[in-house]
Amino acid sequence: MSLDENGRNKYLVPAVEKAFGVMEFIIKSDTGCTFNEIIDNLKLPKTTAFTVLNSLVACGYIEKTKDKFFIPTIKLFSLGMDVKNFVIKTHTFLASLENLRDATGFTSFLCVYDKGEKVTIEKVDGHGAVLFRAYIGERTNLNTSGAGKAIAAYLNDEELRLVLSKGLKKITDNSIFEEKKFLDHLSLIRRQGYSLDDGEDDISLRCLGMPIFMNGNKLFGSISISTTRENLPMDKLTQYLSVLRTAAEDISCRLGFTGNYGQRLRNR
Repeated sequence: MSLDENGRNKYLVPAVEKAFGVMEFIIKSDTGCTFNEIIDNLKLPKTTAFTVLNSLVACGYIEKTKDKFFIPTIKLFSLGMDVKNFVIKTHTFLASLENLRDATGFTSFLCVYDKGEKVTIEKVDGHGAVLFRAYIGERTNLNTSGAGKAIAAYLNDEELRLVLSKGLKKITDNSIFEEKKFLDHLSLIRRQGYSLDDGEDDISLRCLGMPIFMNGNKLFGSISISTTRENLPMDKLTQYLSVLRTAAEDISCRLGFTGNYGQRLRNR
């Protein structure tokens, strides 16, 4: 990257930077923004803000309500969904999972949340002979896997109710299938900053999971590593959690998360 004497990218176009800044500010608001809120928070001259907003409205990314609030349009939402699909189809995170697999030797997974279920969008097999039946595109309940519980622990109340309405499966004697115990377990995950599947989907396997966040401090999904319980003894968890957290933070940053990852782990 070429920098000017002030340490900024010399090829950065100020007008484009301001336009994206305004659009991001509007998107992150809960109810839209007024003209004055935009110029006050972004420290923009009125003429600049007026020009940027009119350009975004003309392009169909922002609209102005009758109450004079600027809000995102369905076109912008549609583009966001297209980007999500692009990320999934082009295996954007494959290199991160391969690095995680190489650092641990274990199978690594990347999952997202969708309508009360966990969806596996990427998988890299471990170096050993252990093969997992999970496959890309698989949809499962959240309560019997490290990846699923790492997602469930950070869902809002509405989404968590949807998860519970689908039922909590009992697959092994270690599965957490009672609602109160499951909710208590999610609180534990937030306190310790990671999830552990200790033979809850397959009695012979152990899995560690951590959440992935994205732009706007929102939950994107989770990343996890899985192997046999013998290969991942409890006294070695700290060693592997360090590697897993590095991968989770890296992917979160690439998805636009700019907060403190450690602090975010403690909050839904």
